[in-house]
Amino acid sequence: MSNKIENKKDTGSLKLIFGWLYRYWRSHKLKLLVLMIMTLVYTALAISYPIFFKMVVDGLINKLPAHQLNRYVLYLLLLGAGAALVNWILMSTRGWTNMNIEAEFRNNIFANLTRLGPSTLSSYRTGDVVTRLTDDLAEKLSWFTCSGLFRAVQGVVLLSFILIVMFRMNPTLAAFSLLPVPVVAGLFLFNERTFERRYQKLQGAISAVNDFLEACFSGIRVLKVYNRQEHQRQGFSRAMDHRIKAEVRSIQSEGLFNSSNIFIDQLGVLVVLLVGGYLVIKGSLTLGSFVAFNTYSLMLIEPLWNIGYFFVSAKRGSVSYARAHELEIALAEVGDPPNPKEISFNRTIDFEKVSFGYGKSDKLQLKDISFSVDKGQKVALMGEVGCGKTTLVHLLLRLHDPTSGSVSIDGTDIKDFSLAGLRSIIGYAPQEALLFSDSILNNVIFHREEVDNDRAVEAGRISQLEKEVKGFAKGYDTLIGQRGTSLSGGQKQRASLARAIVERITQGHPKILILDDITSALDGTTEALVWQELNEKLPNVTCFIISHRTSTIERADKILVLKDGQIVEQGSHQELMANDGYYVTLREKEKLQENGNGNVVK
Repeated sequence: MSNKIENKKDTGSLKLIFGWLYRYWRSHKLKLLVLMIMTLVYTALAISYPIFFKMVVDGLINKLPAHQLNRYVLYLLLLGAGAALVNWILMSTRGWTNMNIEAEFRNNIFANLTRLGPSTLSSYRTGDVVTRLTDDLAEKLSWFTCSGLFRAVQGVVLLSFILIVMFRMNPTLAAFSLLPVPVVAGLFLFNERTFERRYQKLQGAISAVNDFLEACFSGIRVLKVYNRQEHQRQGFSRAMDHRIKAEVRSIQSEGLFNSSNIFIDQLGVLVVLLVGGYLVIKGSLTLGSFVAFNTYSLMLIEPLWNIGYFFVSAKRGSVSYARAHELEIALAEVGDPPNPKEISFNRTIDFEKVSFGYGKSDKLQLKDISFSVDKGQKVALMGEVGCGKTTLVHLLLRLHDPTSGSVSIDGTDIKDFSLAGLRSIIGYAPQEALLFSDSILNNVIFHREEVDNDRAVEAGRISQLEKEVKGFAKGYDTLIGQRGTSLSGGQKQRASLARAIVERITQGHPKILILDDITSALDGTTEALVWQELNEKLPNVTCFIISHRTSTIERADKILVLKDGQIVEQGSHQELMANDGYYVTLREKEKLQENGNGNVVK
């Protein structure tokens, strides 16, 4: 998916950003109060320094007593040391607050991502999501949230007090020192849209690079088999070139603005030097006042730069805010009811006139599905690729809700159960065995505290994983790559099955087991052993089996035959064979494929 934000003309005003940030600031009231107090203290110390410097210069000219001059010099040293200490506290507190607010951003957005359904998540590229959670938050938004804002606040406070002192000392010279301000403001307004446009393109380019890397490493085996390494290198080079160009354009915009800002500020200092020097020659300004005034003019550069850069970083932050906020407010397709009922399964699972279509599409993937499954039954779903088998079991898991009709357990609509409660009684081994970069044991346990190592090993025995693990030097402690790249297809399927059934061994769950084509990569002998173990160790589990293998389908008590999203036949193997209908046609086709290839061709 292309970056959704890139096509929006308005990525978010300061009012919108501050409204969003306010709820994060509330949890850091004390630190923000410390920042405000330290800002005022730093301002007081900073504006006092030139005054005492003026006293030293005028004292030398007027030949004040040595002890008085020494006292002024001591005050200067103390003021300098105090300002340095307070500035260090300010920088440390801002940095600490940046990191904490950044962590809160990430936690909230990630928590919402885990609530989203597959359809919503599939509309985002993985690399784009990673970029929004990392680069957008760390480099852009979190810095603006605290450091960018409070550096600007510090700049405004310091600028205000400096100007008050300067106007009290000499209004004419103070007015000349303000000449750069409208020029800098006009410069920003002139470049505002350019900043926003280039930041949008930059974040999109960063997302594209991350997405390319994720896709490349996920499919590294396929790339090597088809000798596409050079093609991928060229693709990565193009993505990086695009990112570098976007980075350079962004840096050029910032650099031009900052350099112009500094140059204009320096011109302001030069004007103060010329006018101030003229006033000293005329005798209307003391040398000490001129030195102090010149020091204040130099001090104006930093707050003016901080204020100017605040607006630049605000534009950068507004782009990242829009990208991050989109993920934070994305709505889950399914959720818990207000008062969820306690889950139980003792009788039947019923699908009643269920239809389902993805998103706003008029095309239905499932149409008027009705069937009933008794507790302990084994139900097989059979049909050609794309007929809706996996979609059907996803409705039982509530990864989606039906467009119409209902799915119920013991007469209660599954929407009335909490998601956690419903899924606690279901074990699911998906068609694609999703394994993580961890040990085999941890992939089976899967962060469930109630599952101990012995139970995980027992699940491995049932799924025939143990035979494979014995061939590894570290056994169950063997580390596997991302998505289990170091394991074969059959090994992955066995690990996925072990994960699905381990809770049944531990505490009587799952009561329902969904096996989505999990034996397709196993040889016939191993598959027979798996089913033998499942029947012996988990005899009362209600099982939904999706498969293309005729030997697997025949084991079921009930077979549902799907075609174009509809159940065209249902019954036992013997009943369907006697009907001599679509089931027989499918079965003959699958047997031909099995005999011709040793496995099912999909």
